[in-house]
Amino acid sequence: MTSVQDPDLDWILQIEECKHVGGSRIKVQGPSKVVALKVSPSVVCLLSHTGKDKLFACSGTIVECGGKESDGTFVGIILTSASLLRCPSGAASLAPDIKVDVLLPDGKLLQGEVFAYDFHYNLSVIKIRSDTPFPTPSLRNLDESIPVTLQPALNSTSPRHSDSFKIRPGDKVKALGRHYHSHSLVIASGSFTIGLCEFDCQELMMSTCKMGSQIHIGGPLINCAGEVIGINFYHERYTPFLPINIAYRCLEHLKIQSVNRPWLGMELTNFYAVNLADMEKIVQKFPHISEGVVVEKVVKGSPAEVAGILPCDVIVSCGGHSVRCSSEFFGITWDKTRESVPVVVMRASCGNRQMLTIDVEDTSEHRYNRWPIPSTYLDMFWRSAEK
Repeated sequence: MTSVQDPDLDWILQIEECKHVGGSRIKVQGPSKVVALKVSPSVVCLLSHTGKDKLFACSGTIVECGGKESDGTFVGIILTSASLLRCPSGAASLAPDIKVDVLLPDGKLLQGEVFAYDFHYNLSVIKIRSDTPFPTPSLRNLDESIPVTLQPALNSTSPRHSDSFKIRPGDKVKALGRHYHSHSLVIASGSFTIGLCEFDCQELMMSTCKMGSQIHIGGPLINCAGEVIGINFYHERYTPFLPINIAYRCLEHLKIQSVNRPWLGMELTNFYAVNLADMEKIVQKFPHISEGVVVEKVVKGSPAEVAGILPCDVIVSCGGHSVRCSSEFFGITWDKTRESVPVVVMRASCGNRQMLTIDVEDTSEHRYNRWPIPSTYLDMFWRSAEK
């Protein structure tokens, strides 16, 4: 028996104990197994069909389970990727005659009900029913703020997310998924990282977890305590993920069929993540700044440009609340769609503090985020399925 003890390796974890992988019998040891077991009962695999044709397979998480219904069943709410439901052409529309199979950890197959979806944030909600209640994991909001100095950016009475998980670059995380054919749990280990994400969605964060296939798409990203902190998507070199802060807020809105999709027309990065030269210029003008979000790009004709926001501006306040990081900024603007919001920016080019007002527009369909998935990986999945 080969023993795998390096927690940074990727492996397939069979909950019962171990399985044959590539001719060798591999046993998973160490903290990864314990952490994964906290979440594994709620991680499912989903397979969609359009008519008689298989469409997409991915993973999902049962994030809620309601009380017993009048018919004696329990209703589970699965949060996953909307790629499960998207037209084969890739357009932001529902595939025709869609049906969804849901494979539970014990191998039981249930028929899923498409409850809601949003192609902008690439999330869908699938309902399932059972005679027994469904297990659900612990969810934890993310706080990725890192002060650059010991001095506060602005005095504020806004809450500091004391119930949030404080994440730092280098912190270990794991992307989970479930294999459709073996119903075994798949783990990709890595760490939280900062950098340029090539996807359109501004709210995405990144981990170094590297997926070998599409299995992890829609599955949970967990921290070292076994708490779900995000929903995974696919890239060849890293794992983009939507923080649970945004994903769960989408879920709450999808329940009432009304999702906020704020559009400002600018690209942002956290203050601590900008290059040293730009940071030094800002600190020379504003030595009291320790946190905030830096504007990297402003789209011509956008609400940001109309408001007078410029590249290299540091946004330190929005809607009367101090802004420490991008997730806080997005959280504030999420609830201000179709409203005018005051923002405070520090402009290093002139050394001034600017009081501006930005009109938060609703994202039109032609501006929806793109969510590309390489066709080679889809082909690889179905070729393996036919063996």
